[in-house]
Amino acid sequence: MSGRSEGPGIPAILMDGKGRQRRQVELFPAPDGLGLVRDDEGEEDLPWEALILVDDAPDRTVLGRKGAPDWRLVVAPPLAAGIRADLRRRRAQARRRRGLRVYGSTVAGLAMVAALLWFRGGALLEQAAPLVPPALTVPLGQAIAESVTGGKPCRGAAAEAALERLVGRLLPRGSPAEPIRVQVADIPQANALAAPGGQVVLTRGLIEQASGPDEVAGVLAHELGHVAHRHATRMILRDLGVGVLLGRFGGDAAALADTLLATSMSRDMEREADAFAIAALAAARISPAGLVAFFEREGAPEAPLGQAGRWLSTHPSTPERLLRFRAAAARARGTSPAMTQAEWAALKRVCGPLSPRPRAPKSEMRGKDPPN
Repeated sequence: MSGRSEGPGIPAILMDGKGRQRRQVELFPAPDGLGLVRDDEGEEDLPWEALILVDDAPDRTVLGRKGAPDWRLVVAPPLAAGIRADLRRRRAQARRRRGLRVYGSTVAGLAMVAALLWFRGGALLEQAAPLVPPALTVPLGQAIAESVTGGKPCRGAAAEAALERLVGRLLPRGSPAEPIRVQVADIPQANALAAPGGQVVLTRGLIEQASGPDEVAGVLAHELGHVAHRHATRMILRDLGVGVLLGRFGGDAAALADTLLATSMSRDMEREADAFAIAALAAARISPAGLVAFFEREGAPEAPLGQAGRWLSTHPSTPERLLRFRAAAARARGTSPAMTQAEWAALKRVCGPLSPRPRAPKSEMRGKDPPN
């Protein structure tokens, strides 16, 4: 930047997103942007291309900063009309560019899917799942997750941060292509779900009944395996067709959740998710013994999920799967807990006070399957 202009500065309030502190700062117009002066840190250059016009009110101007979602600069009285007009023009141009990118990726994905359907039919559509853009899968997965959680997932900053760190340990850099979002549903039964678009739901019962954080990490790693292999999207393409991805399911997310969750994953999909989980746990140095404990637990229940219907599992805890998990646990060396004690305590209380563990009659427990 070519330096600030002469004259008094423009008073403003800065919130940099690193804390709740509001700092008094001064701004100085410059040819390439703004100069920001803080008494404690000196001057900082803010190029025009890094600034976002968040609010253009009559009594103030609020600016954001690209790559820093919590950064805000409040200028009252507002910036000069010429500066605001330029920022509005830049914001409109950025929106048009984003819209064109989303439109282009969506059209390309749909064209590929349509071509596959035209030439080979539904059998090949399942293999087209990696070509379906997140612009289609993410909204669909969000609708399914919202129907499962009732739109009110359990929230807690410490618990959500712990889950985010755990996902970071389990996933190698640069994968998968879809953004991951893990939520906790206030449901007493132990289960988990991987929906399209990187949406993962864990239940309160799974967390409360787990022997420790390694068990939750094992189940989460398995669900991330389903996400990485696009299993949910493959199931939708195979059994429900492209119309669902195009929004022609009638807009009933709960009914879609029922249909999706009642559709069986193949044993090959389960093997792929198991293999992903074992490899992810090994890379993160987390013991697979948690997975062994989960699948050995007698009668892991399957139960109603309110409007989402019944959460149907696919396969039981077969001897084949247990053998793989036990062998992986025996090979594990130099492992460390999936979470700290403080993180685990926060996660266990993310839905509120711990609930009493249900004691279902043996007749009700028999034949129940653990999460797929």
